[in-house]
Amino acid sequence: MESKIFDLLSENNALTVNDIDSKLEINNIEETKKILKKMVDNLEITTTNKNKYILIENSKQQKGILSVSKAGYGFVKVKDHEDIYIGKNDMKGAINGDIVLIEMNKKSQKPSGRIVRIKNRDELVKVAEIRRNGNNIKVIMDDNKFPYKIVIKNNNLVDGMKITLKLDEMIDNNTYSASVVEILGHKDDPFVDLLSITKEYGIEKEFPKSVIEEVKNINGYVTENEINNILSIGGKDLREKKIFTIDGDDTKDIDDALSIEKLPNGNYEVGVHIANVSHYVLPNSNIFKEAMKRGTSVYIPGSSIPMLPRELSNGICSLNPNVLRLALSFIMEFDKLGNVINFKTYESIIQSRIQMTYKNVNKILENNIIPNGYEDFTEELYMLNNLANALRKKRLREGSIDFDMKENKVILDKFGKPINVELRYRGLAEKLIEEFMIETGTQCSIYLDKQNDNTHIYRNHDIPNEDKLNMFIKYLKTLGYGKLSSVIKELKPREIQELLNRIKDKKECEILERELLKCMAKAVYSTANKGHFALAKKSYCQTTSPIRRSGDLQNHILIKENIYSGTKVKLNYSELANIASERERNASECEKQAVKMKIAEYMSNHIGEEYEGIITSMQPYGFYVELPNLIEGLVSIDSLDDDNYEFDREKFIYKGRTTKHVYRLGDKVKIRVKKASKENKTIDFVLVKNDGCKVKKKY
Repeated sequence: MESKIFDLLSENNALTVNDIDSKLEINNIEETKKILKKMVDNLEITTTNKNKYILIENSKQQKGILSVSKAGYGFVKVKDHEDIYIGKNDMKGAINGDIVLIEMNKKSQKPSGRIVRIKNRDELVKVAEIRRNGNNIKVIMDDNKFPYKIVIKNNNLVDGMKITLKLDEMIDNNTYSASVVEILGHKDDPFVDLLSITKEYGIEKEFPKSVIEEVKNINGYVTENEINNILSIGGKDLREKKIFTIDGDDTKDIDDALSIEKLPNGNYEVGVHIANVSHYVLPNSNIFKEAMKRGTSVYIPGSSIPMLPRELSNGICSLNPNVLRLALSFIMEFDKLGNVINFKTYESIIQSRIQMTYKNVNKILENNIIPNGYEDFTEELYMLNNLANALRKKRLREGSIDFDMKENKVILDKFGKPINVELRYRGLAEKLIEEFMIETGTQCSIYLDKQNDNTHIYRNHDIPNEDKLNMFIKYLKTLGYGKLSSVIKELKPREIQELLNRIKDKKECEILERELLKCMAKAVYSTANKGHFALAKKSYCQTTSPIRRSGDLQNHILIKENIYSGTKVKLNYSELANIASERERNASECEKQAVKMKIAEYMSNHIGEEYEGIITSMQPYGFYVELPNLIEGLVSIDSLDDDNYEFDREKFIYKGRTTKHVYRLGDKVKIRVKKASKENKTIDFVLVKNDGCKVKKKY
């Protein structure tokens, strides 16, 4: 009914509740009012001063996302418009990230407005710390962009306690009343800090009782009856195939396995065998609903929060070695150049022979060192690696972008304290797996596109952000590295890859790659195919991680429906795709903040120590320096006391007025750790004078 109301208002501008009830022949005013209220609360439509209903785009109001500053004012990002300023007294109780409806201030010289309505949110739970001095209780929110004071009624909380609370109502423009939902523990208790972050992002470790009860009814092993049923409907018994997995040392949720054979015609048959999660997680079951709600597994330092209960994610669904498992097998025939000659898919019964690790496979492929237990698999690994190289060359020829970014990993002790921050190594084994997962996603999307009902969950990647890319191009010109296309909307991924090739031997290479990556759009799930810019694919989807990603699980359901031409499951795939995208963004931000917090905590134990690093980012308030293990800290402009430095926005440099010293991206400098705040997730450096800070050429 909502879609019919939306279409009606598209054709008729503003209508009364009676008009809508009559034209749509609902003939139930109260029911119509209820539907309209829901649509207004969700900011799908709005009302006029004469109590008529109207589409927001046809009204004098605008919808956007609120970003709140630490000072309490905000900006609303409205599509195709400059950000609109919202004063502290015009926030109407909105918080950072809210979708809001605003009215513009006509008399203001700069774009400004006031919030008139906030999109109906789910029950909002926030995390806070209690500061107590006698009977005086102060609530310090973990979210430093939360602009309001909090008043709570609980008088039994002690100093340093971490809690979750529910916002109740606004007492005045600056104050919310709130209720304590859960006591997480003391801030110094092991792992309470990480628990606080996941709670702040609404990520729950425990599963509902209804899910736990369903899991109890699932066998922890493959039964003979299941095998017979799969074979009877055209599935394949692949237990005799030499199938194996390659994952990280500590991986326990194994989605994918591989096999390879050389065919008599000289081609290669590669099997990508993916955990048959949809056999156990049935649509509309409680497990399925919870998986769709979570959207993704979340990986934070020291632990993970799975999308599926561990009895499934680490147990019957995981392709563990030397046990029977059910899989959805994607069989591809490749020629030596990496072209796919044939593609087919079916359900299968497999038994992985060995759980390989990236580290050990890299020993074989990079150093020809064969670890114990790997002797019988070296031929297959070399064949897969050669074919992966061909796939990568083909992908790059077709215009795909190859970002090879470094990452770091925080190592914790058993109490959750960070003891090291080390670089992740990405070798040939990791790249091998990546190539076959990309090709599987490509072929599955093509396969689903060919079906009569071609609905599936695409993995779309839009063109880069125009404003960010223009700023990046501007900077490239100052360095003399040429430019990209002047028409951003016509930009091809091949041109970005050509740029990466031009700068790969420059000292600023890694910095420029990272800045360029920031210009890229976020990949999203959608039932509408818009292509994948970075991979230069006209059609692409993900199917290789159904244990960890809800979009992959949905695509498995659709693939199996097409294999067997069975009854279609009635799911709102469009809505589920949107939820998957939102939960992925949420999980990514949670993971990022958890890492930043633990790195800041790690550096708090290294105050006063000196390191060498490079300048990676220029800002009006200072510049950031990155250490070899990718830890980054701010050198404030105020700390540069050997001269008065000015920030040149055109050339992206800091230049001393008297000494003419110049600091720019890529410069090597020596720093001392000045301060690190676990609470604020920040690190401050100061330069060590006359050491590593060379005088650059005068501009």
